[in-house]
Amino acid sequence: MIGTGILVYPLLYKNNGMIMSQIIVTLIGLISYKTAELCIIHTKSDEDDLTKVVKRQLGNTWHKVYCITGGMYLALTGGVYYLLILNTLYSQINFLYTRTTGKHLISKDILTFKEFSF
Repeated sequence: MIGTGILVYPLLYKNNGMIMSQIIVTLIGLISYKTAELCIIHTKSDEDDLTKVVKRQLGNTWHKVYCITGGMYLALTGGVYYLLILNTLYSQINFLYTRTTGKHLISKDILTFKEFSF
């Protein structure tokens, strides 16, 4: 139930300070707790997925909306994770490339096919 929101917590603490960030994280935790509680309360014993609960409680139309928005959210977070992995790997490849060749990689902002670039 944590989700991808945890990716922005370091930035939250950096920009807003410890006290305000702790208040926000506590509020997010309470919202997550209440959401999980509602899911547990409304789930029947034969329903093993939230999708079935949405279909039973809200009908086929909202079930389709739920599935479409869930798919879009999954694609978006997949893209965010992909960019984070690329940024991490760029730093590591730059370090190894500099140690072995003595030259630095081209900046991440430049795209060229003459040299190794991001």
